[in-house]
Amino acid sequence: MTTDTPSSPILPEVTAAGGLTIDLLFARQARATPQAPALADAGGEVAFTYDALFARVSRLAAWLTGPAGLKPGDRFAVLAENRTEYVELLLAAAMSGTILAAINWRLAPPEVAHCLRLVEPGLIVASPRHEGLLRDADCGDLPHLLFGPDFEAIAMAGPVPDLPAVTGPESGLVILYTSGTTG
Repeated sequence: MTTDTPSSPILPEVTAAGGLTIDLLFARQARATPQAPALADAGGEVAFTYDALFARVSRLAAWLTGPAGLKPGDRFAVLAENRTEYVELLLAAAMSGTILAAINWRLAPPEVAHCLRLVEPGLIVASPRHEGLLRDADCGDLPHLLFGPDFEAIAMAGPVPDLPAVTGPESGLVILYTSGTTG
């Protein structure tokens, strides 16, 4: 009896890629091209090199699993429009092993409250322009951080921490809400 086997071996690069994570890819790019542009807002007013972005993200990741009290696998919600801080938090979630729950700012307060009850976040990070929506959604005692001076203080404070790798290729990273329709 013979068995069919592939005529060519699987490329080593493909096999190696299966073990990569977002945080490892980001760290690798930051080491390879530290002064290259990494992130900019639509108006070009805010721009970061990979080196600067990596430092900010590392501090945010350390804050999430330190003072914010989250552990790998815990969720935090983000209620914001598209902005550079959103990307920073996504990368910080990848680095810290936490899971970002993206809350649509176009939802009505009861819908925001429902999403928050479903995901049970340990923290909400929001754009200042949505502070009223958070208040109207009655988030109770849930800790929150607004983008602005407090967020910047966390992203800029102290030396860049050397964080251990805590994620794997199958680790959760983002929770996205959909309408759940088919057809």
